[in-house]
Amino acid sequence: MPKDTFFNLGEEKKNRVLDAALEEFGNRSFHQTTVSDIVRRAEIPKGSFYQYFEDKKDLYSYLIKISQEKKLNFMSKALEEMAEESVFTQLRKLYRAGFRFAENNPKLLAIGQSLIKEDQALRQELLGKSASSGEDFIIKMLEQGVEEGEINPEVNLSVAASIITQYNLNLVDLFLEKPIQEEAEEFLSKIDDMLYIIKNGLLKEDVPE
Repeated sequence: MPKDTFFNLGEEKKNRVLDAALEEFGNRSFHQTTVSDIVRRAEIPKGSFYQYFEDKKDLYSYLIKISQEKKLNFMSKALEEMAEESVFTQLRKLYRAGFRFAENNPKLLAIGQSLIKEDQALRQELLGKSASSGEDFIIKMLEQGVEEGEINPEVNLSVAASIITQYNLNLVDLFLEKPIQEEAEEFLSKIDDMLYIIKNGLLKEDVPE
């Protein structure tokens, strides 16, 4: 987390530092981006950077945290608007809401896409807690489905949420090289396929187990 010195800055300067970091990390990998790049764009002395953050990773981690919190808040509000719908309809609409968030927050999208390309150790270090939060979010939706009789109560909801989350990450990885707007319909089509399998399973009804 940033130091108190950073949080005590005026909003204009604080936002200038964060915007500069978003630009640099969004256009380069974590390892390629340097503190010198960031302070030059932010127009602050290099010494000031270390009064605000422990190091480059401290700032990068904070940006990921901001991105995750903003997205979770956005998705939670979207979920409130469709509380009366079936859990599978909610899931589909949440993915569409995710595209709206990405379109409205291109800098946060860029840093998220940049992180996905990083080495596994760095991704795990920075996304470990947020990945768990994402799965918890899905589990709560599935629990609602159980309560409303849509989902088999014998299903392991933790496993189901993990499948949904991991499939989502795999899809994002497939579409990193093109603007998200160009991939929206293909992405959502694959989401529909995934939700169909989650909802209906693989076994034909007339095939004995």
